[in-house]
Amino acid sequence: MGRAMTILAANYPIYPMFDRRARWLYGLFAVSIVLELALLFALGLRLDSGPIVAAQSWPLLIIGAWASRRIGFDRMATGLEALALLYGQALALCFSTAALATISGPLADDWLAAGDRLLGFDWLAYYHATRPYFSMLRPAYFSFNWLPAVVIIGLTIEGRFTRVWQFVTAAMLALMVAIAIFPFAPAASPVVVNQLTDPAIFGAAKFWPIMSELRSGAVRTIDLRHVAGMVSFPSYHTVAAILIIWAAWASRWLRWPVMAICLGMAVAIPTVGDHYLTDMVGGVLLGLGMIPIAKRLVWDIPARKQANNA
Repeated sequence: MGRAMTILAANYPIYPMFDRRARWLYGLFAVSIVLELALLFALGLRLDSGPIVAAQSWPLLIIGAWASRRIGFDRMATGLEALALLYGQALALCFSTAALATISGPLADDWLAAGDRLLGFDWLAYYHATRPYFSMLRPAYFSFNWLPAVVIIGLTIEGRFTRVWQFVTAAMLALMVAIAIFPFAPAASPVVVNQLTDPAIFGAAKFWPIMSELRSGAVRTIDLRHVAGMVSFPSYHTVAAILIIWAAWASRWLRWPVMAICLGMAVAIPTVGDHYLTDMVGGVLLGLGMIPIAKRLVWDIPARKQANNA
């Protein structure tokens, strides 16, 4: 019986669990978690149980990815692992934003608005021009939540693993940079500055009261409601649009639909997303700047040609 089991097992090759192109991602994830915990400890803040429970799902995806790659299912493994690392770190770093809000500096709305004027952009005029189209712009804006997953899944189906890892690496690096900038350029947002009460713009209504509480020291416990997207400059939605388009461009069937959605997202960012145009310019520069870095960190390796990956 034991010999039969050995012979049977020998018919199924065992592959490495790890794709070495992802090593930077694990390093970035580990560094960001350590820095976040150190920040919370140094500021005397604590995490509610909600974030801890929410973070327990991504290790299951990682384990599933390792197991899938071990038996040769590279495409499934890469998709699961990339999704877990991208969304897991995004969730973790959102709590870093909440912690950094407690020590953030003076509001930067004056110089961000001055940047808009220098660019010839009138935020209120743009708001009035786009207000009739909010019902169409809102889905494009919130595609930020699911479009990266679509691109990752599409690229893994095509076997474009290097582009997947480059995309996730660029997105993670850009998020860390954007959050590091945040305490030096916090902003109330154009909606708050212009004292708009339009219920169709609910971004400021969500994040500004939370940010105000954190800046005043009234809140000392970070929970799930603090995942509120408080970074104004640079606009991470703009960073994401740049990187998503770049990643999807590797696929002939993904590039044009993704481009159309991201252009809609860009149109929605100033009003639905409650951003200055200056925020978007910063986001474009940050997104473009991350692409060559990601390419340098993550290079191509020969793909394994296995029947399981066909």
